[in-house]
Order: sequence, then structure tokens, then C-alpha cells
Amino acid sequence: MRQVSHLCWQRGNDPEFTSRALDAWAYKHGVKLDFIEPGKPVQNALAASFNGRFRDECLNQHWFTDMEDARLKIESWRMDYNHIRPHGSLGQATPAEFARQFSDLRSPTAPCDLKTGIDIEEELSFNQ
Repeated sequence: MRQVSHLCWQRGNDPEFTSRALDAWAYKHGVKLDFIEPGKPVQNALAASFNGRFRDECLNQHWFTDMEDARLKIESWRMDYNHIRPHGSLGQATPAEFARQFSDLRSPTAPCDLKTGIDIEEELSFNQ
């Protein structure tokens, strides 16, 4: 991710990467870029919703004195969001509880959730 921090950003209705450096980085690392079509914000609704919630509930609520302080406060918010707070879209379960319901369906050869890249069993072991 540190390589990406040197890339250019352009502000429009939504932030978008617009850099040859990003293209080169993605090509070198085998990453396929998939941009939202202009005028189609619903293609990014889940990310926009989460980012708004994260901004309102975490970033706007804290002052960060340094990177370690930011990491600790953000991790605390993430653990609350994933392990304590029920989500209406998941039938009032926490994401960890919801994932636990389906952990038996996970392929034993898959080291992590293929959609998110998160090691499900590592996430679930936090509460045990």
C-alpha cells in the first residue's frame, strides 16, 4: 500500500486514481483496475456506505496524535464494528457471527475469504 501512496489523486464527485504510476503498479503486481463508470455512484454503494460510517463514527470522533494512536483507535472501532455491533443487513448478527454461520461451508483449501482476503478463522478467534 505504501507504493500506492505516491500516486496522484484527482477530486471530482468521488475520488479517483488517475495516474500512469497506478497503471504501471497494477500491471507489475497483476492487479486488474476496475473503475466506477462516471455518473454511476450506485456501482460503489456498499463502499461509499461503509466509508461514510467509518468517517462519521471513527475518524470524525477522534484526534490522532501519531500513527500508533491512529492504529489503536481504528482497530478498536473495527473490532466493535465486526464483533460487537449487530448489523441490520445481517439479521441483527455481528459480521463475526454471520461469518461463523457459514464457516462450515468454506473450502478447507481456501486460506481466507476469497472476496475480502481476510482469514476468517483468525477473525473469529478474537472472541474465543
